[in-house]
Amino acid sequence: MHIVLLIDSFKGSLTSREAENAVSIAVRRRWPDCQVTCIPIADGGEGLIDAALTAVGGQVITADCHDPLMRPLRADYAVTRDGVVIIETARAVGLSLLTSEERNPLYTTTYGVGQLIAHALNHGWRRIVVGLGGSATNDGGTGLLMALGARLTDHNNVPIPMGCGANLCRIAHIDMSGLHPALSESQITVACDVDSPLCGPQGATLTFARQKGASPDEIDLLERGMTHWAHLIERQTGTDLNTVAGAGAAGGMGGCLMALMGARMVSGFDMLGEMGHIAERVAEADLVITGEGCADRQTLMGKVSYGVLRLARTYDVPVMLVAGRVMEESLMKSAGFRWVVQSTPPTMSTIYAMKSDIATQNLVRAVVDCLRTM
Repeated sequence: MHIVLLIDSFKGSLTSREAENAVSIAVRRRWPDCQVTCIPIADGGEGLIDAALTAVGGQVITADCHDPLMRPLRADYAVTRDGVVIIETARAVGLSLLTSEERNPLYTTTYGVGQLIAHALNHGWRRIVVGLGGSATNDGGTGLLMALGARLTDHNNVPIPMGCGANLCRIAHIDMSGLHPALSESQITVACDVDSPLCGPQGATLTFARQKGASPDEIDLLERGMTHWAHLIERQTGTDLNTVAGAGAAGGMGGCLMALMGARMVSGFDMLGEMGHIAERVAEADLVITGEGCADRQTLMGKVSYGVLRLARTYDVPVMLVAGRVMEESLMKSAGFRWVVQSTPPTMSTIYAMKSDIATQNLVRAVVDCLRTM
């Protein structure tokens, strides 16, 4: 038997590689002679660098930048063997870089991601992929723009001091004349599996700001700022980001990159699939196991697990879904997952279950139990 593992990271707990190692242990306990192929995977968020380097090879670069609260930080990005830069937004401005008390998207900025892009440009690379998952920000990409040389000013032509959610309403003018000159000869791609527009019920703020630390009143303020920012961008470029899928990713940074810097958006899963020839490996499998930290309705809205399911269906290969928590098992099964496994015992607290050693133990045990019934 040949089993292919394509498991996303269990955010805050296990990387894609760590989760696959745990499931591999479980498979070999049940079937010692089984062939297991582990393929680290991501959707544009955490794990994108590891998955890309595993697929095509390359090197890791470390650069000085700033974290979401503008504190000095050293962050990694990658350059693949064929010269494509891979940047994970979360490495510079990720929610995981902040304590729970520090999380507030009114004051966080994407400036650090702009610094990583500038570092890559300064070293001669011109093809850049920005993975948009895991950000702590809701600044519409204004911090990134400022780091790359754009000038944002108020009605009195006074420069905005920092790109952050609290300052969106103050912006009156967008001056792109000082933008990094190498951008004009560069190709930027944003990797993302979120289809949220910039504003509205499914947009950046109303969908994600709460989990980034915003209170209800702060969410209202952020949405007003994002709506104002959307009008400015439409006036400048003619692009209505409220109609563009993915514009709301990373607190609006996706829309900023597309509208103001000519970036194209791709599915992170599809991009990695092409890099690693994943379709060929799935076609040869007898079983595919995928998974993520929490399986719920959002799983079926473009996450890695659903991308794996769609691909496996093409070759009539059954798919097992494993997750730390499964919110709607019947929905997952009706979507086509043959087996749905929750690794965390129902009585175990989420905080305890997210400890990496506990998460690993739970994952091994749960998968072994499921395989015994097959």
